Amino acid sequence: MLGLGDMASSPDAAAELWKQKHGEDVFEDWFTRCEEYEPSAMGYGVTLLDGTLTRLRFRKTSDHPQGYQAEWRVANRNFPLPESLQLQPAIERVMKYFSKPHQVIELDADAQAWQLSYQGALNVQSHILRERGDVELGARLGAAPWHCGVLAGLLAVFELFVGVHPTDMTLKVSRHHLQRAFQILKLVHKLKDIALGEAGSDPEAVRGGYAREALGARSCAVSFPRFANFTQVEAGMSQASGAEAAAGQNEEDMIISVCQCFNIPLSWAKLQFGARVVWIGWSFNLRSHSFHLPYEKLEKLGTMLSTLLKGEFTTRHELEIVAGYLQWVFQMHKLLKPWLSCLYDDMRRPVATSYSVEPSQRIEFISCISDDLLIQRQLPGAALPLGGRLLSVKHQALRSKADLRRVGISPKRIWLRITNPASSKRRLSHQSKVFLRYWQQWAQMPFFSRPLAMPPRWLPDAFAADACASGNKIGIGGFIKMGDAPAVWFSEVFSLRSLQKLISDLPSVAQEAITCWETLAQMGLVLLLASCFPGGRLKICVPSWCDNTGAESTSNKLFCTSLPLAFFAQKLSLLSWHTGISLDVHHVAGFENTIADHLSRWMEGEELPSGFSLDDRFRLSWEMLWHFKPDVRIWPESHGLLWQPQSFAFS
Repeated sequence: MLGLGDMASSPDAAAELWKQKHGEDVFEDWFTRCEEYEPSAMGYGVTLLDGTLTRLRFRKTSDHPQGYQAEWRVANRNFPLPESLQLQPAIERVMKYFSKPHQVIELDADAQAWQLSYQGALNVQSHILRERGDVELGARLGAAPWHCGVLAGLLAVFELFVGVHPTDMTLKVSRHHLQRAFQILKLVHKLKDIALGEAGSDPEAVRGGYAREALGARSCAVSFPRFANFTQVEAGMSQASGAEAAAGQNEEDMIISVCQCFNIPLSWAKLQFGARVVWIGWSFNLRSHSFHLPYEKLEKLGTMLSTLLKGEFTTRHELEIVAGYLQWVFQMHKLLKPWLSCLYDDMRRPVATSYSVEPSQRIEFISCISDDLLIQRQLPGAALPLGGRLLSVKHQALRSKADLRRVGISPKRIWLRITNPASSKRRLSHQSKVFLRYWQQWAQMPFFSRPLAMPPRWLPDAFAADACASGNKIGIGGFIKMGDAPAVWFSEVFSLRSLQKLISDLPSVAQEAITCWETLAQMGLVLLLASCFPGGRLKICVPSWCDNTGAESTSNKLFCTSLPLAFFAQKLSLLSWHTGISLDVHHVAGFENTIADHLSRWMEGEELPSGFSLDDRFRLSWEMLWHFKPDVRIWPESHGLLWQPQSFAFS
């Protein structure tokens, strides 16, 4: 009845069908064994007849003759209808209005003028057709004004039925009702001619005796007797079933006909009807206005990750396939994109190979490598790879050419570890393995739906940040301007040496990482806004200004493969998730970003820009920026409390 078929007959049959579809070698990697269920607590992913995705598992029980009881997840679909959708109040509105006898629905003055124009035009066309001998179509056009008036009145009553028209006001037909009725009649007559193939009655109708020809049915399985009566279409054209399919049959037929009438191209191979459709790889639910990843895509992702994590080594091509697939999946999880940098780092790092040179070639070998430890030219008699990077000498890791001075001299051969750029062999780093295992577990979980609606945009008068760097000093500053309220701002200075102890791969000169500091300033803006509205829970998107193109791109895409900028993108993503605030960063010319630039260079005791006050300054410590450590403060500092806070002592 549900469409589970042989899958629900026994655990062995379900396992065999799953292995036939996905392969036997990945079965053990896909399911986590448990004592209570078979194959796991999550079970198999299956699709029911109505297109609903669910999970099937077998509970071990002694009450069942076979020792197993099939279970599947079913959603609770019993929910109350809103008052506006109740049928009884709608009927009562119509009955109350027409409770008095001899109720008349009149046309207002504007509608009367439109009705007269319709009558004139249609009577002229009817007279011309009768003179030509087409009595049937002439009679149809002659009666059309009466049909149009009756249908317009029904449309007005329908507005009363659904509650759009107040019951205490006189019901009148407007020109909008007449225009809508006239278009409906045109469409109905066109559909009738197309369905019955009556080319003589309408010169624009498709000629031929079959609706299949009219609808281009060489690629669409719609039969003439079914379509002519507007009852149903073939099952292959609809994913709906039961009551939902019965309610939508006429709509499906009319949609196809309208598209053919107006020459709207359709892709018959991809045509779907229903509240849930699969399009461009995603499953869309138009009732809940959400979308999610189809189960087939989840299975594909899980299989790819299981294969990649199975061995110690992999290839660059396999990493590119997985990274590209995750990039596509991350369209619904944009905040997770910065962690893809570990995979791209593994792509750029070929597996190193051991080489050796004679001690007498030491000086000549040093002349063959560049300052960044790349093999520039071939060493005579050695098979060193050109373009390869020197990683270590005598098991001592190197970061620059100057580190070679630390390597001791001995009469033994000098062993080197060098990467070969021509090699496709790769090894996954620890960070990549942790990242991929997380997504492997995620692919086994039930799908997560995401709303189709974008977060609402909040538009302050000004929302900008900037950063500066000089030597060992780093400065960030930014502000928010909202209406007539005073500007709220921040300005902080950090030391590069102290940050180098916390963040790896930072350069020795602060100016070389200016994009990182500009991204840090954007993080300060997010914290500043979150502090101004501490009770906010709604996700919002805020446009901000930045005069650095690198920080603008990183903040918008939340993706970067270079270090240490990738660390800052990860922190910005975590902060956006923590506060519910996402940024839409816009580029602004440096000479127009003067206020934020002033704040990034501002020092204690200096003059503030016009309209700024020390009372409205928000202090951002490094613990708040990097670790999101909350603190309790009175801000602005000039404000006091109306009560005495109670102090607590913790042992």
